[in-house]
Amino acid sequence: MKRSLSIILVLVMLLSSLSALSCAANDRNSGIRHEVCTELSAQAEAYYAKNNISYDDWLNMDGETSGSCLKAVDTELYKSLHNLLASTMTNSISYSSLTSYWQTTDCSASSSTPLLFYSDTPSNSYNREHVWPKSRASFLKNEGGCDLHHLRPTNSTINSTRSNYTMGNVREIYPNSYQTKSYNSETVLYYVSNHAENNINLGLVEINDNIKGDVARIFLYVYVRWEEPNLFENDPTPVVGSNDNENNGYKVIKDLETLLQWCEMDPVDTWEMSRNDLSQDVQGNRNVFIDYPELAWLLFSEEMPEDMETPSGEAKNANPAYTINAVAQPAAAGTVTIDRRTVTATPKTGYEIEGYTLEPADAATVTRDGNVFTLSKLTANCTLTIHFKARKEATISYIVPAGVSVSGTTKCYVGDSIRLASATGTPTGIDYSVNFLGWTRNAVNRTTSRPAYSAAGSNYTVTGDITFHGLYSYAENGTTYYLTNFCAHESSHSVHIEPTCNTAGADQIVCDACSAVLSSTSIAPIGHDMSSTVIAPTCTAKGYTLHECSRCDYSYKKSFTAMVDHNYESKTQNGMVIYTCSFCGDSYSEGSLYDTYEDLSADAWYVEEVSFVLNKGLMNGFEDGSFRPDEKLTRAQLVTILYREAGAPSVEGLANPFTDLELDWYKPAILWAANEGIVNGVTETTFEPDTPITREQIATILWRSQGKPDSNAGLAFTDAAQISDYAVTALRWAVVEGLFRGDDTGLLRPADYASRAELSAVLMRYLSK
Repeated sequence: MKRSLSIILVLVMLLSSLSALSCAANDRNSGIRHEVCTELSAQAEAYYAKNNISYDDWLNMDGETSGSCLKAVDTELYKSLHNLLASTMTNSISYSSLTSYWQTTDCSASSSTPLLFYSDTPSNSYNREHVWPKSRASFLKNEGGCDLHHLRPTNSTINSTRSNYTMGNVREIYPNSYQTKSYNSETVLYYVSNHAENNINLGLVEINDNIKGDVARIFLYVYVRWEEPNLFENDPTPVVGSNDNENNGYKVIKDLETLLQWCEMDPVDTWEMSRNDLSQDVQGNRNVFIDYPELAWLLFSEEMPEDMETPSGEAKNANPAYTINAVAQPAAAGTVTIDRRTVTATPKTGYEIEGYTLEPADAATVTRDGNVFTLSKLTANCTLTIHFKARKEATISYIVPAGVSVSGTTKCYVGDSIRLASATGTPTGIDYSVNFLGWTRNAVNRTTSRPAYSAAGSNYTVTGDITFHGLYSYAENGTTYYLTNFCAHESSHSVHIEPTCNTAGADQIVCDACSAVLSSTSIAPIGHDMSSTVIAPTCTAKGYTLHECSRCDYSYKKSFTAMVDHNYESKTQNGMVIYTCSFCGDSYSEGSLYDTYEDLSADAWYVEEVSFVLNKGLMNGFEDGSFRPDEKLTRAQLVTILYREAGAPSVEGLANPFTDLELDWYKPAILWAANEGIVNGVTETTFEPDTPITREQIATILWRSQGKPDSNAGLAFTDAAQISDYAVTALRWAVVEGLFRGDDTGLLRPADYASRAELSAVLMRYLSK
């Protein structure tokens, strides 16, 4: 009986073991490695529902706008994510127990053998890999140092080679000098051990593309869950944990761009989602960046790739599908290519990029890096026009003695960096040995003082046409001589240089063959021939005696006398008495309309300008008794002012090309201006009279009213490239005429709307010409 009972107990134990093995097998990772995960698991959805948090909640929280991982830890979004991951981590496993979990969390669906991280190869021989290096964290083998979401099984030699290097794109940064490490005949790591930044040796290691997303999401998890701030910036004051032995605070990935690039290029796979579920079963929390990779972009306020595949699908809803068009101007000068939101401009030979314009101007933010333009924060369909300009050609000339040949660049463009030519051969006609040293900017007759020179093959940045002379040296009786000129000076001629008031002249003997100055006798300056003129004082300037040289532009002032009072003369105009100084033109009036408007300040910058347009009847106030100096000016208002200034001519019989002229107060003015060619419609049939008008549009209308005078003047404003093509000549004319001026920061602000007060100033300058 006892024997039977023992057998029964053994059978029960065997059945229990088989049952346990069956459960363990069913609980293994069921995902497929590198099969893109396109939906959240039911377990993930239940996790966020239970914790009463959603992606929409995070979407409305502030991230770090400066893109700093050291600062992001203080943002609302970071704190929310940390609190979720910390509060739901109900179980902390031990460092020694990690291997027992990997048989289920890290295996492939067909076996209990873990997949080695970095190499994706199953093996039962592995090390515990801290993906976030221990030496760069405030943990060792506790807390983040034994977190199942963080640590992975890795081959020991791969683990050793990976070391604690910063992750980065080694093959891109060091295309010809990196080392590799293989496992099972496959390259797994690409690394440079001596990569340094700011005199700190960080090392740099790259993994294969199909594992980069896993690493990026692990880094993000550790960064948030364990509050390790040195994600892609060195932490100057790293925290050393109580169970730690070091934390150098060095960053774990090269920069934010690399982090987001890796996260996007290697999307979450179904194996990674299944592992997240299994790790939650053990620890209670999840890696939120596997479920929502979008959070990496939200955390640093970066624009999310609109076609990124994620389990939640939220990335595809992040950005409206606006269209970007790119244009080369002129088309024959270069090409432009578009890759999503990046426009690359390639000038053709002889051209360079002058600038760009965006239409509409506020449709996106444009960031330029050389010939690459990145558009972000799109609000509308837009066109980016890249403006090319012809490069200035330059000629490089080399002068060498007979018998010497030159090999090097002779034609190039201003701004090019060239290597100075080489010179071969021996000068003919001499009976001594010489050494070629390099190139000088000026010809050198024989001297014992070594001139400055540049060696053949050295770099030179071209600023324009230039001539170089070959410099040689030779030794004679223990003395070294230097020269570029090997001419025998067999014949010569005399040259007389006339002295001026303050510069010496000379009588010289010049070589007929090489123009070298063989001798020179200096002639003293002849001095100034001064005369004097008395300048009477005015009401704005002192009087003085002006002394001037009759032979040159030298002059000086002396014997100053005090200014005199204004000499005002009066006249009546438009119901006002205007007093004007005959000396300086200063004027004032009595009975000005300016004081009749309560919203016009007596000490405003525009007192004179607004008084001018009011007193001339060019502008009126509003029915409520206000003038509204800061209100935006409309297209109809400007045209009406010009119509009044023209004497309000009859418009009887004129064709009306527009369908939106509804009010009588502006209709005659617009008909007159359209038929005079002063204005165009916004479309073929609409004028949009109530639309605010910009500064460049005002300049264009005034320019047309003057017959479109030609102007090639330069525009020395830092925002000149933002001027619309149609308004460039008009603004050049307006600036030369003094109608428009830049602000204190050097900006012309062509696309800004103009206020009524600003137009008053332009009109006063325009009508006072």
